[in-house]
Amino acid sequence: GWRYIKGECLYHVKWAGYGSESNTWEPLQNVAGNDKLQQFVTKIQMELHNEDEASLIPRIMEFEQKKLKEHFLEKYWHGDEYDKLALQRVFK
Repeated sequence: GWRYIKGECLYHVKWAGYGSESNTWEPLQNVAGNDKLQQFVTKIQMELHNEDEASLIPRIMEFEQKKLKEHFLEKYWHGDEYDKLALQRVFK
């Protein structure tokens, strides 16, 4: 999973050969290019695609990556309770 911790996007990493007590939260630069991260991103994308009852995917695809991230962060930090819960559910 991933979370925003102290304003930074961190990914929860389980290290091969270590128990869960050794799991850490790592910034993207520490995990970018990792096969497991790519599998995680693909899994989340497929879940979003399969649950897209409102046909939001085509609209989301029109956003530039930076603008989309800004939009999600704005909704998370300044949206209502339902916005925050929805984003937490999607990005758990």
